[in-house]
Amino acid sequence: MVTNHHDCGEPLVTKAIIAERRISRMSCSGILRTQLQRRTSVELTRKRSMMIDEALGWPAGTRDGPKRYDVGTSGSGQVIAYFLKPGKEVFRERNPNPNDMTPMVGSIGQRYSFQDMWVPLGASSLRGRETFRKMLVLVYRNAFLLDHVVEDGKVRYRPSGEVMGCIDELDREVRDVLPCSLLEFLFMFDILGWNEDVKYHSEDGRVTFEGRRKVEVGRLNNMLTGIHATHRVAEFVDHVIEKSGDKEAIDLGLIFSAMQAFVRGRGVAPPSDKDLVDWLAPYLVREG
Repeated sequence: MVTNHHDCGEPLVTKAIIAERRISRMSCSGILRTQLQRRTSVELTRKRSMMIDEALGWPAGTRDGPKRYDVGTSGSGQVIAYFLKPGKEVFRERNPNPNDMTPMVGSIGQRYSFQDMWVPLGASSLRGRETFRKMLVLVYRNAFLLDHVVEDGKVRYRPSGEVMGCIDELDREVRDVLPCSLLEFLFMFDILGWNEDVKYHSEDGRVTFEGRRKVEVGRLNNMLTGIHATHRVAEFVDHVIEKSGDKEAIDLGLIFSAMQAFVRGRGVAPPSDKDLVDWLAPYLVREG
């Protein structure tokens, strides 16, 4: 049995925001234009700390009766993103994670890992490179909390009306390759990253960004790794299609170099800022 703890604030969408969406569909290239972010930003770390601290303060239920904490709503106000606490890693025999939670999004109805998210994200590249770049920049913005707001001391994923207009537009293009709506998909990235930060940056009931792990570990490294993995696979697929008439010209080095990066990073391979700017152009730009 799950105990409910609703904590969503106001519904995500108002009439004013809906009106903004109509305008935004015409100018997503400008709306999604994003400055390259510093991974060690003090403001970013402050917001991540707030999210960790909030989660640490939620009482856990039991293995058979976890408590539910709602953290996101759809346009109609329906709760679609929530945590179940405790998660399964609390009960594992080796290296238990005492603060683990289960991130859930309503229509998915199951627990997803970051790796589970990569396949549908990569599949969105089949809808065109421009669509794929927009998808990746939305994940980038999510990683750096650029579409989050702080209300009553709580950090929540709440894209502006303009960004929501772009999400709506993209949703129609990629819905058939995603396990849920694009908004739900982005919420799942958000709460997966939140759970990772709780795992790696808390100890004895307190936030530990000043501890032994680099600040990028957790949310940032995992989301950026997803961008890396899906971009490299999409790049290789495009290359194979291009060379399909001449199999000898297929460059397997493209995929093996990506595999090597993941081997070196033990499954985590956040790309460099230079690569990110190259891959996400014209949406991701350096200052100046």
